[in-house]
Amino acid sequence: GEFGQGVIDPGAPVGERLIEHVCSRKATIGRLRKLLQMQRPSDIPDRIQVKHGTQDLDKLDPWIVGEAYQAGDPLTEEVLNDSADRLGVCIANVITLLAIPTVLLGGGLAEVGGQKYADRVTGALHANLYPASHAERVRVKLTELQGDAGLIGAADLARTKAMA
Repeated sequence: GEFGQGVIDPGAPVGERLIEHVCSRKATIGRLRKLLQMQRPSDIPDRIQVKHGTQDLDKLDPWIVGEAYQAGDPLTEEVLNDSADRLGVCIANVITLLAIPTVLLGGGLAEVGGQKYADRVTGALHANLYPASHAERVRVKLTELQGDAGLIGAADLARTKAMA
C-alpha cells in the first residue's frame, strides 16, 4: 500500500482528499503560494527575492519554506503545522491499528521542517493515539537518507531478492 493515498478529508473535492493532497511538499508549497497570492503577510516573498532576485512565487522552493518555518514565519508555521497535525492524526490511526513502535518521517516536509516539524507531528500523534498510554512507547524519528532514501531502498530490495 501507499500511506499517502489514504483519505484524510472524505468531504473534500477529488484532488484534495488524500494525505498527499494535504501533507506533501508539493501540496504545502501550493497552499502557501495560494495564500501568498491572497496577500497573506509573510516574509517568504523577501526570501525569494534574496535567493532569486525576484518575488515571483513560482520560485518558491522547499528550502525557502524550511528557512521561513525555522525562522517562525507565521504563515509558514500555520500551513506546516496544519500539515503536521493532520499527518500526526493519520499516523496515530495506523499505530492504533498495527501497534507500530517506531515511525520514520521522511520526505520533503520532514527534511525542510526538521525536528520542529517532527515534534509537531509527534504531538498530534500522541494526542490522538489509542490507548493514550501507548504514547510513551511510540518513537518518531527523522530519516537520515533524505533524497537518497528511494535509491538506497531499491538497492537493498534488489540485494535481498538476489540473495533469496
